[in-house]
Amino acid sequence: MGRAIDDPSAKEGVFSAVQRGVSSITNGNTSVGVPVAAVDLSRAELRMLGATGDCYIALVDSTTISGARAGTSGTTTFSWELTQVS
Repeated sequence: MGRAIDDPSAKEGVFSAVQRGVSSITNGNTSVGVPVAAVDLSRAELRMLGATGDCYIALVDSTTISGARAGTSGTTTFSWELTQVS
């Protein structure tokens, strides 16, 4: 998923799409699916920008980010950025 930072075929600084958002895993849940505009998985990179608790995120298909955590207590909020290189 995505390109490595040192991938010589990636054109530095040239993005065809940038999406950002803030999402939450609510009390009683261990995960959340976040719909996004379609990206090309071979050219996309997902970054977590911050979170209020322990969680991880993944781009599970071209239109969905999954956020997950171990517990179910309280709400965990995370911010993310999804980019696609040209």
